[in-house]
Amino acid sequence: MPMPNFYTSPYFVNEPDNWHLTDDAPEDVRKEFEEYMNHPDCVQDDELIRAMKSYYRAFGDTFPNYPNPPENAVEIIRDCLQKKKDVYELGYLSLDDSIIY
Repeated sequence: MPMPNFYTSPYFVNEPDNWHLTDDAPEDVRKEFEEYMNHPDCVQDDELIRAMKSYYRAFGDTFPNYPNPPENAVEIIRDCLQKKKDVYELGYLSLDDSIIY
């Protein structure tokens, strides 16, 4: 799925496991958000959601999952939690050195 327009709108609130829109979001943004959230590719299983919450609690950051989490996301998260290192420290992902984060 391509990145939806609502994702970069000022009405989108990107809280871990609690994506939502502000109360003043226009109807077109609300419609796109609802369609995206109800799309079969967006629905995630409970095991993945639980694992992602555990990752957030352990590292204070969300598990990188855009545009979709990798097939082995739960396995990666379990490895990170067991070794007490995030995905970057374990080499699953790397940060682009040319970008200031």
